[in-house]
Amino acid sequence: MKKVLFVAASAALVMSSCSNEISESFKTSFDERTPLTVSTYTPGLTRVAAGSDAVVVNDAALQAGGFWLAATAAGEEEDLISASLFTYSAGAWSSSLDEIYWPLDPSTVVSFYGFYNNSSEIAPEGLNTGTVALSPDGETDLMAVYKATSLAGNNGSSNVSLAFDHILAQVTFNVTPAISGYQYVIGDISVEAPYGLNYSLSEKAFMAPTDAVPESPTHTYAVNSGETSEQYLTSGDTITTTSKVGRTLMVTPGSCTLSITYQINVMDGNGGVAQLNQYKTASATFTAVAGKSNVLNISLSPDNVPLSVSASVNGWDATANNITPTLE
Repeated sequence: MKKVLFVAASAALVMSSCSNEISESFKTSFDERTPLTVSTYTPGLTRVAAGSDAVVVNDAALQAGGFWLAATAAGEEEDLISASLFTYSAGAWSSSLDEIYWPLDPSTVVSFYGFYNNSSEIAPEGLNTGTVALSPDGETDLMAVYKATSLAGNNGSSNVSLAFDHILAQVTFNVTPAISGYQYVIGDISVEAPYGLNYSLSEKAFMAPTDAVPESPTHTYAVNSGETSEQYLTSGDTITTTSKVGRTLMVTPGSCTLSITYQINVMDGNGGVAQLNQYKTASATFTAVAGKSNVLNISLSPDNVPLSVSASVNGWDATANNITPTLE
């Protein structure tokens, strides 16, 4: 799903009737330019799996957290907009900047870089260059947009439409008992995902930093937080007949590894448990797709039955894809 924001500004028509046409034309254009304004539009809500505690952007979250915007004009040494936070109040967006205008030359190309990181204090590092350094926390949905246009190339319209994309992959979990007659006690569930990469807004792609080597190319996110919860799967939870969901993660897209440990107990005929102290550890690789809900269905089984995981990739838009990782 995409969010659309409109950056509105206009260049005045040049009207002059005095003898010094060139200087008066420049003066009139400069004096009558219209300040740049910002508004947002969301065609629908971003979906998130039931039981998720991840922050996924919708209108309310965007308006509550604000977003960062930068813009550069071709041939200009100074930024048109230096990475600035735009906040929402009384039905309108504003920033702490002075009035901003389109360049006087309508053919001058302006590059717009927009970013949402759910922070009103920390600007995305490198936003004005178009390449942002990222270390996802596993919970926050990050969005970005890039567009280069001129006033003339925008059909003379002062409104610039910027469509934000979700740049991370949403990963959700459903854990289900495959065979009845057993009790499964959850140990740890985690996902290892790419980490410490840069994101190019113009290329819409993650890439390795060129100026430094990340301390670790991957990061492991715990799915079960260890806290008592009726909604989310936690360490020590037991599963016998019904499935349970783990918390939703927001990770860098790419090759990921799922790891799970659990204990297996046999149920007696009276509904009691005959503890076996049998433990199982399994892992599987899968590809997390950016901007989509990657659903992992984990089927628990006794030690003599292979553990299986199937995964479906459901778009935050209308598209979908299916993947099945191989467990080892």
